[in-house]
Amino acid sequence: MTDKKATILFIDDEPENLSTFQAQFRHHFNIIVADSTKLGLYYLRQTDVTAIVCDHKMPEQTGLDFFSNILDEFPDVARIMLTGYADKELLMKSINIAKIEFFLTKPWNRDELLRTINVSIVASELKRKNQQLIIDLEEKNKELTKANEKINDLKSKLQDENEYLRKEIANEFNASIIGASEAVGLLKDKINRVGPTDSTVLILGETGVGKELVARSIHQISRRSGKAFVKINCAAMQPSLIESELFGYEKGSFTGAQASKLGLFQVANEGTIFLDEIGETPIEFQAKLLRVLQDGEFYRVGGVTPIKVDVRVIAATNRNLEAEVERGKFRRDLFYRLNVFPIVVPPLRDRLSDIPPLVNFFIEKLNKRLGSRVESVNESVFRMLQSHSWPGNVRELEAVIERSIIGSDGEELKLFELIEVGQVPEQEVLKLTLDEMTKRYIISILNEVDWKISGKDSASEILDLHPNTLRSLMQRLGIMFKRGSGI
Repeated sequence: MTDKKATILFIDDEPENLSTFQAQFRHHFNIIVADSTKLGLYYLRQTDVTAIVCDHKMPEQTGLDFFSNILDEFPDVARIMLTGYADKELLMKSINIAKIEFFLTKPWNRDELLRTINVSIVASELKRKNQQLIIDLEEKNKELTKANEKINDLKSKLQDENEYLRKEIANEFNASIIGASEAVGLLKDKINRVGPTDSTVLILGETGVGKELVARSIHQISRRSGKAFVKINCAAMQPSLIESELFGYEKGSFTGAQASKLGLFQVANEGTIFLDEIGETPIEFQAKLLRVLQDGEFYRVGGVTPIKVDVRVIAATNRNLEAEVERGKFRRDLFYRLNVFPIVVPPLRDRLSDIPPLVNFFIEKLNKRLGSRVESVNESVFRMLQSHSWPGNVRELEAVIERSIIGSDGEELKLFELIEVGQVPEQEVLKLTLDEMTKRYIISILNEVDWKISGKDSASEILDLHPNTLRSLMQRLGIMFKRGSGI
């Protein structure tokens, strides 16, 4: 990118909004304002405009109609629409009909709108570059018919990589780990240490603690931050498909393989691949994954030529991989390759002081999505939330806040159906598995004794279990050991 300012066209029929927009953003961009879509179209045809910010409710036509009408004539100009209310149907039409990339509610927040405009400029440049690359590849395809298959591979890679980048930009993801507790401070320190390196990272933690957020944070401060961050949930993939998904396959390698397909490792080349739930991968696939970590190469399904890639691997699991190694469910050599720099994400019960800022973060986030106006939280609500054991961790907290916002009538958050261990209604208890009931009961006892495993007044004494038996039971149930518990 050059130092030349981008030109932004702002369309709104209210003079006050036009002057406010000029005042807030004139130092960042070249600003053109129009009080009608007709005038906006005139400026658009006279000037090289990078992005358009348009109000939806306009006198002569809506912002949605305006963007739909100019789509064919100006396909590369970034489109941002403002509206005074959140409407799911309007949002879907904006995306599907007018191809509007960004959709913000009024009144706009200056920093949020500035960030959105900057992201839209990057997205627009990325689209233009990608389209030019596709044009260049198609020209070469005409001249070099013998290289047709290679060109199609390159074109497919560009399209796949651009799709991942587009989704990342469109989501305006800004990895931020909320909290100032000692546990979060240690977590951030580890992220800052390993992020700039290319070392493999293994993220450990219970379900719902935010392992993906940690992986994205590592990627964002790495030298690969400008490349793709590709995530795959290994637990969601059928064992027979995970190899073809990650490594790709050659045409004709199996029934239905009518064309060659790139694997996610190729899409993530020069970037980062995040293997979530790595403990769920089949043992026969693990040897092939080990080859990628050791040599940086793999074979497509049905392929005979090794493919080289430069990919940083971040893996995550809520399983005890050392125990899985002993059980013969996970390769020992792969575990050592992954466990170069382990990071344990603390459960929410270990960072209860972070609940207030997390609650405020979720309220701000959910207010925008739900169109709600909750602004305050009573201290008694914070105390109640901090007394909960949070077996579902931060993910459970977000669900509770969303449920509570929906159940609140005014500007103050009303806690709605927070269910604590030991307070589950009888009819709900009947729906729990024996392992889940056991897990909840053990966690409640551990919380009572401050996670003391052995000795006088310990959890093992109360449960009448040998300490080693309790530790094994905790591992089987997926209860993470708390630092300082004497284990």
